[in-house]
This record gives sequence, structure tokens and C-alpha cells, in this order.
Amino acid sequence: TADYYGYGLPVGGLYVTLEDLVRSFGILGNDGREFKLKWFADDTTPISGRQVMSQYAAREISLFLSDPIARLPSFPRYQSLEYPFPVAVKTGTSQGFRDGWVVAYSGEYIVGAWVGHPENRAMNHVSGSIIAFMVNDIMTSLHHADNPGSGSTQFQIPDGTVPVKVCILSGKPAGPDCTAVSLEYFREGTEPHDWCPVHRRFPVDRATGELAAENTPAWRIENRLFTVLPPEYASWGAKHGYGKPVMDTAQEPQAEVKLVYPKDGGRYLIDPGTPRQFQSISLRAEVNPYVPEVIWYVDGEEYTHTGYPYETRWNLVEGEHSFQVRFPRAAVRSNVVTVRVGRY
Repeated sequence: TADYYGYGLPVGGLYVTLEDLVRSFGILGNDGREFKLKWFADDTTPISGRQVMSQYAAREISLFLSDPIARLPSFPRYQSLEYPFPVAVKTGTSQGFRDGWVVAYSGEYIVGAWVGHPENRAMNHVSGSIIAFMVNDIMTSLHHADNPGSGSTQFQIPDGTVPVKVCILSGKPAGPDCTAVSLEYFREGTEPHDWCPVHRRFPVDRATGELAAENTPAWRIENRLFTVLPPEYASWGAKHGYGKPVMDTAQEPQAEVKLVYPKDGGRYLIDPGTPRQFQSISLRAEVNPYVPEVIWYVDGEEYTHTGYPYETRWNLVEGEHSFQVRFPRAAVRSNVVTVRVGRY
């Protein structure tokens, strides 16, 4: 029962056979209707049965599973999960590499494959992705044998939905300057209307490369495209090459700094088997608007200065310790966070 397996049920906690998996994924490809397997060519039993999930959910999931962009970065492009025609694919690997499986379905066929030991012992790091090549060969052969030179039909769009071009970076409806866009489908009345706030143009002084001031001559001004990430994405943006943020002076935001890590009340233990210089924790702050640097304080004493994205590290020292971040030339301070460090 569901009570026995608990929350692990939807993520693979229930043992099922390959037959069960193929039948279940067949529901998705069958617009949410029960999918019955046939084992003999002369079997006249109808394939479709009762509606077990909504057509909307089944079609949306099929669109997700057939989108190679949605599989990034876990599954690179142009490998075994990608086909020259629309195919929805899902791989799976059980705990300890005891099972590996793949199910793929198109508008015409469904193919499932399983690899493992009959006695349920662990394999040597064999995952479902490894047998995806075999499924790809089978699915491609079926389509080429049935219709040489042609591919599968497109998956149907859910009824009652509205197509919206969405910016991949922000998740908002794409504007004219968004560089990567995905077409997504929303139920009528639920589609978003607020445009992408991340890709924006600002007037820049050609001579300085900085934002134009009120007295900048018009001939020196050009509108340049910037990626404006929210403060909580500073660390991620810096690691992905987006650079320091642009300060939108027209908005005049209230200056604020928030210490986001470590968490207040956190407890850490020093490992006696690891050199002390390798035992440290990350210190991270969110700052809005952009400032060149902030000052970190540990136990009320100045610790270090850091610039964007306002991160540093602190080596563990036994005892109770407090942390705070401050602007260097303004009375702007973060919350105070206290942690305790002990020994194993």
C-alpha cells in the first residue's frame, strides 16, 4: 500500500517489473488512458481502457520527456537519449546499481529495456543510461522499417493550453533580448504576463564603459544588453561568467545586506583525522544594490573584505562564534548569525 512505502513511492521505492513500467509509461503516451499490453498478434482486446490520469497531465509529461533541452545538463545533447524524431525517454537506476532500465515511446511505438542480475545483486556501476543506446537502436529501426525515410508524429499539445515563449534563464515570458527561449504550454488563465526582468538594456557611456550619467553627452551613449540577476544568484552568476551586476539607478532600491550562510544556530564538528587547514565553512551574503566590497566581522572583529559575489571561507575554531556583514562606508549591516563548533 502507499502507506507502507511512504514518500519514497513516487521516486522508485516500489519494486516493479519491466512489464509494469512499460504499461505505466504507455498511459502517458495514450493520453492518460489505461494501456493494456498485447502478447499475441490475434489478440482483439482493446489497448485503451479507462481514464486514469488527465489528458493535460499526460501530454505535458510527454512534452517534458521528449525535450532534449530539459534534460540538460545531466544528459548531454546528441547522445543515446536524443532521436531524429519525437520520442519521450526516461531512464532509471535503482539504489546500489541493482537495476537499470529505459522506457521510450513515440506516437507509434513504446520500447522498454531492463538490465540487472536475477538475484538482485549490485552491478558494476551499470545505470539505465548505458542501455539507452540499445533502446535507441530498436526504436529507430522500428520507425525506419515501418516508414523508411520518415519519423514519428509530433506529440499532441494539451487541450485548453496557451503557448508562451519563456526565457530559459529567468523562467518568465521572453522579451526581445532574451538569448535562449523555450516554448511552454500553460492552462488558459494561468499563463504568466510579467516579462523577463533579467535581460535588460541600459544606457552606457562609451568612453568609460559605465552607466551613463545625466550629464553624459548623447553622442557618447549607447544602449547595451545586460544580464541582471537577483542578489540571491550572485554566486551562481559569478561562476557562470555573468560578472558583477548592473545598478539600476532609476529604481533606487533600499540598500540591504543579508547573511545567508551559515545559518543561525548551526553546529559544526572538527574532525580529528583531517588537517585543520582543510576544515572550513563557506560565508555567503546577499547584497542589494551592488557595492564594490563588504566587510565580514567574526566575533565582533573585522575578519576580511570581499567583493562580488560576497563570499569567503572561515576555518573552524572550537567555541561559539558570531558573524556579520557590513557596508564599509554606510550604516548598513546584516543580521547576526551565531554558530557553535565542537569536536567529534
